[in-house]
This record gives sequence, structure tokens and C-alpha cells, in this order.
Amino acid sequence: MSQGVAGHPFAGADIPGYKLEPPEDLWISMYQLGMFYPFFRAHNEINYQDREPWLQPANIQDVISDAIKFRYSIIHYLYTMFYESSVTGAPLLRAMWYEFREDESLIGLDKQFMFGESILVCPKEGKASSEKDFTFLVDCVFPTASKWYNWYTGEKVDYPAGVQTIELPQNEQGIWVKEGSMIPLLDDGEDYVSLKQALLNTLTLHVYLDENYEATGYLYNDDKTTFNYKDGQYDYFKFEHFDDTLHVTRIGDGDFDDEHLIIKRVQFHGLREGNLYYALVLQPFFERWVELPFHDGGIEVNLGLKNFDGYQQEMIELQYEPMSIFP
Repeated sequence: MSQGVAGHPFAGADIPGYKLEPPEDLWISMYQLGMFYPFFRAHNEINYQDREPWLQPANIQDVISDAIKFRYSIIHYLYTMFYESSVTGAPLLRAMWYEFREDESLIGLDKQFMFGESILVCPKEGKASSEKDFTFLVDCVFPTASKWYNWYTGEKVDYPAGVQTIELPQNEQGIWVKEGSMIPLLDDGEDYVSLKQALLNTLTLHVYLDENYEATGYLYNDDKTTFNYKDGQYDYFKFEHFDDTLHVTRIGDGDFDDEHLIIKRVQFHGLREGNLYYALVLQPFFERWVELPFHDGGIEVNLGLKNFDGYQQEMIELQYEPMSIFP
């Protein structure tokens, strides 16, 4: 976090530690924290061998695999942050005061952070509270200026002010999403062994509605290989949900055609259960009314959008009917 605010956002520590032999709980905590480092790598001093993941116990291999796949799943969110950092200088890992500057109680917090403006991370540290199943007790402070969504359940949680102690199982991190956010995630697909393969998967846009049923998010994309983005070969989109409508608009002068950038679903979190939800996806893609079933605290609809090419007036609208579905 210190290097980020000093203007060097591409930083990270050696995982799972440079020297000595890490115990199993350190393997777990360092990989699960390291997946948020802008610079994420496994590395060690030459005299300490046998650090390869496949040489570790099965439960550690599972943790490492989950951490890497999590990193892959949020790669568009991460890549967008890197782009924005290159333009504005904003760090990727942010001290709590960076995002909540009016809350003086957060100034001294140095054991949790914001990953961009939307994701709150309270990492595991120290020894596991139970070495039998490697559960951890994590202390976390939730800024009261926002409500938060549990990453794994998609449900909104309302924690009081002050330190909250939360028990986390081996394969979960302390991750929450700030209300009013939108985050594009890669869908699970065929087994893959590289990020290049993972990027062929479709995306789901997760919408975490605030109390006014509004949310905002961004998505940057280029070929991820060359410097052609300097010549305008990129796309930068802004997602907004307001007035019961999902808007997607292009920002800037970029124009990049990526046949693999397909948003297949939009999943909403924070809607009220017990109502019928309908969506109208406007032309030029297709136009039909569909009933949106409630799913894990939200709803999802298959859009099949590809590249956002050909949209009318640079906007896609996902409208709900009736407009009074939010009582």
C-alpha cells in the first residue's frame, strides 16, 4: 500500500516467503493475500527448494489453485485498474482512508485494504485458529459509509461500527463488495492452465445495487500484447444502473474489436425477493421479454452480448417492467 500511494503501484511480495520453510497456514494466508498483489509471483531463495505447488499437500494445492483461478476470474477488473492507474496514478491496493477520507477512524488501519474502489479485503494473518481444518479468525472494520455484499454468497450484510471478528474456512478469504459497484467476472469454462486460455471464457457482469438501486462500473480492454492501444486500439466502457435501466456507454476515442469479449449474463444482487422481474433487451441484439428467476440473492439474464458492436446511440438498455418492482 505504501508503494502504491508513492507512485509505484506494480508491487508485491515473494510468495509464500523468500526464505525458510513456511508452515501450511502460511502457505494458505500468503497465496490468498498474494492473489490481490498487483505483482503476484511465487519466488524463493535458491537454497530453499521444493516450493512447487504440486509438491505440497493436497489441501495446499487446492488453496493455490483456488487463488490462481480467483485471480483469473477478476482479471478484467484488475486490468481495468491497471489502465486507470496508468492514467491517474491511483494505486490498486488502497489503504482504507484512501477510499473513505471522511472517516478518521480508518486512518490507522494497516491490516486490511480496498482492492480498487469496489472490493474490501481483510486478509488472514498469523496462525490458523484451528490447525485441523485451517480456519482463521479475521478482524475487519467495515466503513459505515457503505453497505457491503459478501463475495461468496452475494448477499448484503450490515455490520455495525467497530472491529468485527469473522471466522473464515480454509478456502475462503475475507472479501466484500461495496454497494453500488459493478464487477465483470470471467465465467468458469473448460479446464485451463494459463490466463491466455481463461480469457477465451465469457463474462458475467455482477451488479451490486445500493439502497437507491444504482451501481457503476468500468471495463477496459485491448489486445494485452502490443502497444497498439497507444494508437487507439482499445475499448473503455462505463456501466451504470439507474432509473431501473442498465446503461453501457463507450468512453474516449478507442475502438478495438475483440471477438472473445462476450458478456453472457448480468447478475443483480440486492433486489427484493418475492417479486417478478422482467427484462427487455433492446435491439440490435434481440428483443424479447424474459422472466428473471431469483438466484443466490440476485437475478441473472442471458444477454449474449458480443463486443457491444452496433448498439444504438452507444447504449445498451436492460429495462424492467413494471417500474414499481422496487417497493
